[in-house]
Amino acid sequence: MKFILKHNPYVVLDRDGTLIDLVDHLSNLNQVRIKGDAVKSLINLLDSGFKLGVISNQSVIGRGLATSDQVEKINMYISNYFSDFKINFEFFLICPHTPKDKCDCRKPKEGLGLVAMEKYGLSSGECYYIGDKCSDMEFAHNLGWKGVQITSDSVPSELAHYHNTSLFEASKWVVSNYEVIYPGGTHKK
Repeated sequence: MKFILKHNPYVVLDRDGTLIDLVDHLSNLNQVRIKGDAVKSLINLLDSGFKLGVISNQSVIGRGLATSDQVEKINMYISNYFSDFKINFEFFLICPHTPKDKCDCRKPKEGLGLVAMEKYGLSSGECYYIGDKCSDMEFAHNLGWKGVQITSDSVPSELAHYHNTSLFEASKWVVSNYEVIYPGGTHKK
């Protein structure tokens, strides 16, 4: 049965450690490795009516290890890779600062989440954030989003609504826990 999602539901993802393998201070396209289950995970979300976005800390810029252009090229590479599978992201938002900068846009601070909500119409109650770090779950919590943690290399956060080592299992959980509108009423899928 075809269903219609309410409003403007989003799944926003972290980049490093979630969509791609975690590499400390990633600064080169040659270091990018797409997670093995990323394509089928994102297709599952898109087929269920979600829009996708990416919010990521990229302190390599603030540390002088990469330029904004280099990070943009990496993001475009990732975006182009997924677009070959008809997977499109509505946005890529990054924080270029180091922790020492104490900015408002570095996760777990909610600055970039607020930008996404204002600019792209995300709704707190209908937004999921998938990331690998405890700070990602704190970020989701600060915004009132549901936090989903990929725990392959990290300790599970008590703020996570769900955690699993598999992005695909996480995507299935999101789909199964989203409220949908069927003709004649609202139900959990």
